[in-house]
Amino acid sequence: MNLRHILVGFIFYILPSILFSQIKCDTLLNIEAADGVNHIRCKINDRHIVNIISIDLANPDLQFESFRADSLQKTTTQALTNEENGKQVIAAINGDFFSFQSGFPINGHVQNRVPVFIPKLNQTQLIFSDKQKPFLENLSVSIIGIIITDTFIIDGVNLNNNINTIKLFNKFGALHKLDNSNLLIDLRLLKPINYLNDTISFVITNLNSNLISNDSLYILSIPKSLSPEYKFSLSDTVNIIFSINPMINNVTDIISGNGHLLKNNFTSKEDFSKSFHLTEHPRTLIGFNYDTTKFYFLVVDGRQTSSIGMSFETMIEVLKFWNISNALNLDGGGSTTMVIHNQIVNSPSDFTGERNVANSLQLISKSQLKKFISERKNYIINNK
Repeated sequence: MNLRHILVGFIFYILPSILFSQIKCDTLLNIEAADGVNHIRCKINDRHIVNIISIDLANPDLQFESFRADSLQKTTTQALTNEENGKQVIAAINGDFFSFQSGFPINGHVQNRVPVFIPKLNQTQLIFSDKQKPFLENLSVSIIGIIITDTFIIDGVNLNNNINTIKLFNKFGALHKLDNSNLLIDLRLLKPINYLNDTISFVITNLNSNLISNDSLYILSIPKSLSPEYKFSLSDTVNIIFSINPMINNVTDIISGNGHLLKNNFTSKEDFSKSFHLTEHPRTLIGFNYDTTKFYFLVVDGRQTSSIGMSFETMIEVLKFWNISNALNLDGGGSTTMVIHNQIVNSPSDFTGERNVANSLQLISKSQLKKFISERKNYIINNK
């Protein structure tokens, strides 16, 4: 993006939001959480407590990762689990809306190149490329399988439904009880997945399975009414192609929400129920600025005397106040949680405390964080 585009964006989109904003922001806290990462707590218009993490996308030591545990888990637990996996987690927020019954997110999720959940239809999704560039798009994903000369359509990944279609399962689908009335074929990855939108190659290792035992094993579930149409043999190579529309190269992570509030500084026209749109709820949001140099985590406390929550209209004003031009609403209400260095920094609204959720969005550091963790503890102690 050249200087002319940046100036046009500032004059026509950002400057009016600054000049005409009705937002009054009293800063309660401002502390560095890592190089290029700041945690700000504000009281907005004397009614709303908002925690914001500002992230400098020019810092090559920072990366984003969507995270899914093997069950519904608290955001703090998910961050700790990822640290046990060797990651240095700076911050985390809760992710997509989810089903308490299935334990899965409602919309699509890809974690570090591996599909967690790919349904047929999706709301707007946050997508990261291998360059850590964020996109907000309403993606459609089509999945095609090829065995020798046979081509077949795969309905989705880790879908737990009774529809008579071909599906793909991996370790994230271990919560599902696989239907033994289907033909269940073991597929072993031939090499690690480079990117989601790539051809992924497998070899058939078992023609009658129902167990996902490791990270490299997938199961292709084919209704027996359809299986005579295809010829499968042990050691056959199976190529599975994930096609993404609109096309985004080298996708590594996807997490979804419901409410594309801003698109290039214009209010999005996605459909919401009136109560969801107008009622003041706790909110979790992500966003980035016009020239994609800054990324933001935001949570709004709610259902408490100190902070009542926010409607979408007020939230859009807050986003524009922070020069955020593209924004997505994630799961809110009792799910709303922000974690920095393993500490909850907001006030979750459920009377039982932090809620178990399906997934989270985490900010990871490639460099050591001990200095920032120590400084943060001293800051909190000295400023209570």
